[in-house]
Amino acid sequence: MKFNKTGLFHSLQNIDFKYFLSVRFFATFAAQMTSTLMAWQVYKITHDPLALGLIGLFEVLPFISVTLFAGHYVDKFSRKKIIIFAAAILLLCTSSLAIFTSTGLISNLAHGIWLVYGINIVTGVARAFLYPGMTALRANIIRGPQMQNSIAWNVNVWYTAAIAGPALAGVLYDLIGIVASYWIAVICFSIAIFSVFKIKEPGIPE
Repeated sequence: MKFNKTGLFHSLQNIDFKYFLSVRFFATFAAQMTSTLMAWQVYKITHDPLALGLIGLFEVLPFISVTLFAGHYVDKFSRKKIIIFAAAILLLCTSSLAIFTSTGLISNLAHGIWLVYGINIVTGVARAFLYPGMTALRANIIRGPQMQNSIAWNVNVWYTAAIAGPALAGVLYDLIGIVASYWIAVICFSIAIFSVFKIKEPGIPE
């Protein structure tokens, strides 16, 4: 593909930015998909609107509480390492949901639903590091005239993933079940982590 220096695909001349967009899409897609699946799972078990509402609360509270702290560390340390660490935590959380669901720990235990809430709290903390890390990494790998075009790509990829994740989660939940759907989210997190490793990160302390 031939790129125009001021055209729609200008920032895609930067190979690291292509990998960044892969991280942005697959990490956001998987995170949104996992959140939707957790909500469906909780409501199916409890049939309680309050229990469903707690899913959002237990994710938002740690996210808000840790965001400023996370931003401080993003400014001081390698953005790549922070993103890899956060995405790996999200991958492990989603894998745990798949395993606990398939073995019946969540549905059979008297308080099994609190396993979901506990994992949800951990995902909220991980996402508090993931999103500032990705924002800072984009600024680190994009320079000069490519910046404005990269912002448009970044926003559009995020919105696409944020919409497609919950939508596909609902479809997959109906077609293949919740456990297989969780494992698809795990695969997406794996692709995101692989893409981060491919990015060169200049000017950040190791």
